[in-house]
Amino acid sequence: MKRKTVYRFSMLALLFLFISAGRALAQGDLLFAPTIYNNAAAACTVTVSPSQIIQTAVNDASSGDVVCVRAGTYHQQVKFRPVDAGITLQAYPGERPVLDGQGSIPDGKYEGLIHVNASNVTVEGFDVFNSDGRGIVVAQLSSETQSLQNVVIRNNFVHGSTDAGININGNETNQIHNILIENNAVYDNLEKNTNGADNGGSAVAFLETDNSIARGNTIYHNLGEGLVADRWTAGLTFEDNVLYDNKHAGIYLSTTQNPLVRRNFVFCTDDRTYWRGTNAKKPAPGIVVRDEDYEGQTNKPPASNGQIIINNIVVGCGNNFIISSQMDGGGLNGALIANNSFINARGDAGSGGMNILFEGDANYKNSRFANNLIMQSEPSGQIARILLNLGDPDMSSFTVSNNLYSFAPPNNWINNEPGRVIGDPKLANAIMPTKNGGLPAASSYGLLANSPAVNAGASVSQVTEDYFKQQRSGGLDIGADEQGGGGGGPTTGNIIVTVSTTPDQAAQVFSFAATYGSGSFQLADGQNNNSGQIDAGTYSVTQSAVAGWTTSASCSDGSQPNAIALAADETVTCTFTNQQQGGGGDVEATIYLTTNVSGNVGGVAYAPGDILAYDGDAGAWSLYFDGSDVGVSRAINDFVLLSDGSLLLALTGNPTLPIAGGSFKFVMQDVARFAPTSLGDNTAGTWSVYFDGSDVGLSATAEKIDTLARRADGALLISTYGTASVTAAGGGTLKAQDEDLLAFQPSATGADTQGSWSLGLEGTNVPGMKGEDLTGAWHDAASGHFYLTMTNDFVIGGVAGTAGAIITLTPSGGVTAYWNAANAGFGGPVDGLHIAP
Repeated sequence: MKRKTVYRFSMLALLFLFISAGRALAQGDLLFAPTIYNNAAAACTVTVSPSQIIQTAVNDASSGDVVCVRAGTYHQQVKFRPVDAGITLQAYPGERPVLDGQGSIPDGKYEGLIHVNASNVTVEGFDVFNSDGRGIVVAQLSSETQSLQNVVIRNNFVHGSTDAGININGNETNQIHNILIENNAVYDNLEKNTNGADNGGSAVAFLETDNSIARGNTIYHNLGEGLVADRWTAGLTFEDNVLYDNKHAGIYLSTTQNPLVRRNFVFCTDDRTYWRGTNAKKPAPGIVVRDEDYEGQTNKPPASNGQIIINNIVVGCGNNFIISSQMDGGGLNGALIANNSFINARGDAGSGGMNILFEGDANYKNSRFANNLIMQSEPSGQIARILLNLGDPDMSSFTVSNNLYSFAPPNNWINNEPGRVIGDPKLANAIMPTKNGGLPAASSYGLLANSPAVNAGASVSQVTEDYFKQQRSGGLDIGADEQGGGGGGPTTGNIIVTVSTTPDQAAQVFSFAATYGSGSFQLADGQNNNSGQIDAGTYSVTQSAVAGWTTSASCSDGSQPNAIALAADETVTCTFTNQQQGGGGDVEATIYLTTNVSGNVGGVAYAPGDILAYDGDAGAWSLYFDGSDVGVSRAINDFVLLSDGSLLLALTGNPTLPIAGGSFKFVMQDVARFAPTSLGDNTAGTWSVYFDGSDVGLSATAEKIDTLARRADGALLISTYGTASVTAAGGGTLKAQDEDLLAFQPSATGADTQGSWSLGLEGTNVPGMKGEDLTGAWHDAASGHFYLTMTNDFVIGGVAGTAGAIITLTPSGGVTAYWNAANAGFGGPVDGLHIAP
């Protein structure tokens, strides 16, 4: 699922400082000092000092607690069990504690020095060093039937591990979802491969994982691959990472579905410690698409599909870009390779250095290779080639156009390419990275104004900005840079934010976060904030939700506040309109909700499988449905309250429940119906099958139901864990992402479900929602509005919220904040909802 988390932090550029015993990194070895985001926003619930045991604090903590660790060296492993869900483990603000495994901790080679087997966990700000296994692991326990999800690993240094640096691993029964690996420095790992050993492994790897992100990490000097999307992965995003001198490959994609690889800077220096071959004849490749056969595995993953690789810069590697496959049908399937800059492959003479290498035994079906800048002035490398000795690939549905080559490619490349450009691309400063040459700036590989790449590209709908996040407009340029994006910088404009309240002149003060200036400010009614002159580009402004207020926002240029496209010499005014709610409580409705954690709110104890009711007028909580009374012991993904008093439920954990004439094992593609004879603390009633998903095309793992609502016409509104493919009402395949709602109009319900499919809500088109994941929905028949919850923190249509917040989406696409459960004392995520106005 695309359980993407959006965060806003103030930025601090930090130099590496390692003072761990005997393991300091020499200053001369440092080519890249990453931008690290120092999060001091989360208040510490528990503080651990060096004389204490971190594990004890984690064991004693509850969901929502923040365990802060003071600076010092801790020779300990830290493990999060499933019961530790919802805990944050972070460095004490302004400090960086060291977890030193001393080469002997942990005991298991596949365990991490920090080992996470729990959902909704954040780990931030540690120096994780010298693990005898892996540095940080996020893994699904085979004994757990509830999929692990919503884990954030951020701002850590991970180095000196015997095995991998960071490993994300589900299993074939339960893939894990929504893992964010952000702004970590991962280096000098996989020491098991020292002295020429080649035992494989990756610095940062995702396996059996859906809709997760690796963003802003610096990954280098690892004796294996750098960043990997491996078997049974889907919907991964690799963006804004810097990778260099990893022994096996910079970025490696194998048997992965719909990955997005964009704005990564991959380079190889002349440091032969990280070159390959018996005599270290050439560096490792930069970006590799290679579907492995996984010999010895009975159940093998499918071939890769839907790869999008755009706006990357790759410099000085043995092969800058490779397509190959070990399995039939592997390679490029429905893929897009566009607007990348591949600069100067290198290696010793005769080493096989090749800038672009396509192997003949790979697939190239329904794929596109366009607007790539391929420069080869380094004499030891060739420019582009298809290895026909490995096979004669079918190129009939492979589109190649508008690529720039510094000289004409040989005959063993694609002929008759429309829009081909031959010539010097005229880059700003196309240096070859060296071991002791300092950081090679990505802007060095930007286009000069007189480059033949300018305005020479073909239209590519998925490419709307360049490597430098500058919006592309007019004629598309070839390569990762839209001319000016990496050069001297565009001219400036300014953004004005203003607040309006109803009632007029209200005393309430509203807090804002912006991606420019100081990053935060506060405004009351009638006040405004002016950014001053800032570079043209795309910016975001968000207002924090306030209990008892609903918010809408708009900008004078028609853009959304979370994506303000500021042009040169432009002034954009964004107005946030806040209206105070009435009623004795904080919302004039009764809100029914379910969650995947246990707790107590307003004196009411609850657990996964329960449904709570919140009376907004009275501000009172009650237990509406006690799942444990009727065989539901695991979380309810979502539910619908019908007018006849019965409930429709999307269940987790595959429970077997009694129905008339026997029993039925519900899977997560089904919907159960419960007809109560009593509710509350003594819930009782009968079960039946309402919707059998396998009858109407829902059967894949990604098609498990995690959001359920119902329209007044009887259509079910369904969102799934990942991409769902069903047969549309008029024929053909209808695909929906996990931010969309499918509409199923039943003609028959029960064990023999029949009906037709259409698209009920295309969330992809709502600004800011494309990367999110719906987890709860209710549809208001009177207004047509959707009331929605997301899996984690979000910014949609300029409205910021958390996993406990409900937003309103109008038919015209307007977004407002409706209610935040935290303001009524509920600290957990809202997984499902129903509203009674």
